[in-house]
Amino acid sequence: MVKLLLLASSAIVVVFVGLYWARSNAVLYRFDKAAAKSTGGPSFSIFNPLRDRSPEHAAEGLLEQIKTQGCVQAMTNLPLDQERRQYLYDMEETHRLISWRLANREGASNKIKIFYWIRRHPYNDFNRQLWVTVEKQGEQWKVVDYESWY
Repeated sequence: MVKLLLLASSAIVVVFVGLYWARSNAVLYRFDKAAAKSTGGPSFSIFNPLRDRSPEHAAEGLLEQIKTQGCVQAMTNLPLDQERRQYLYDMEETHRLISWRLANREGASNKIKIFYWIRRHPYNDFNRQLWVTVEKQGEQWKVVDYESWY
């Protein structure tokens, strides 16, 4: 009887710890090649299917807006200095964003940096990198930074 009670208690603890761990880690496994690591992104990641995708939705909303409406309108509310803003406008216009693939997420519970492999016109591969940083402000996730290699 005592063994059964101890076993049941242990199983309950393991289940709760496993559920908490699974929910709090967006990336379960990351495989890094040296070349990818030097650029700040993994070669391959396995994402937690139970992760909170709200930060990704905020980042991908910006990417979709850049793709369909252009950089000027999409980045209006980002806290960027004028020189960097103009650089991004020029580069985004020259190298139009075609598509993206989520590759990594890092950060604390209220600020997350999301890494994407992207395709840009006129290139036909996913060899370009892009980072979107989102921050939780109240109950909403807001994009606070945007970086890309052109």
